[in-house]
Amino acid sequence: MRASIFWCMALPIWYYSLFGLRKGFYFSALVMALSAAILFTRADTNLYMPYRTLFNFSLVYIAIWLVCHLYEVQRRKVSSFLHSLALQDALTGVCNRHALENDFALIQKQFIHIHMLLIDIDRFKNINDKFGHDIGDAVLITVANILGQSKQVQEVYRLGGEEFIILLKNMDHQQVSEEAEKIRQAIEDETFHSHQEDIKLTVSIGISSLQPEQEFNDFLRAADEKLYQAKREGRNKVCF
Repeated sequence: MRASIFWCMALPIWYYSLFGLRKGFYFSALVMALSAAILFTRADTNLYMPYRTLFNFSLVYIAIWLVCHLYEVQRRKVSSFLHSLALQDALTGVCNRHALENDFALIQKQFIHIHMLLIDIDRFKNINDKFGHDIGDAVLITVANILGQSKQVQEVYRLGGEEFIILLKNMDHQQVSEEAEKIRQAIEDETFHSHQEDIKLTVSIGISSLQPEQEFNDFLRAADEKLYQAKREGRNKVCF
């Protein structure tokens, strides 16, 4: 028996580092089976007791293998958690602009029919000034929850401040207009509570339709122009 076979104990570290959890597990298991077979069948019985050698090797190898496996499992959990944080708005829990741009890149590759709804809370600064930022934050969270209640909405994105975005897929202009109007009406009908008095809100919504080979910033700019049109025309309005 060659003592060099014991160097294979380091292989799980390399397998998990290079190939990840699934392949690392299978490769490590294969190496252990082959090494154990070699140790048992080719051990020099004048120097070693095959069963004892096999037991000691297996015990150490499994310990190293287990540590590598648990480390990779934990690393994946942390990586997944950090990835979700990078794509999630910390306050409202909806997706952030980075997630929106990632999703847009996927949509653009396959070009499905899509509309963007840019939603802005009317006179939101007055709420922060009058009731405080804690109430303003509570209002943002409630608005985000209302936006996510629609059956047609798969993801809600917070662009920043009091602006939210919804992407509606495979709907015609009439359906998009009706859905935007439902959202506008739902927020107008909602009563937001503070320690001082109840708060009534409205939103203005600008809608744009994705054009072939249109870049994200152009898509967003088109919706932004419609949003400002809604603001100019008195707020609490949907402009397409």
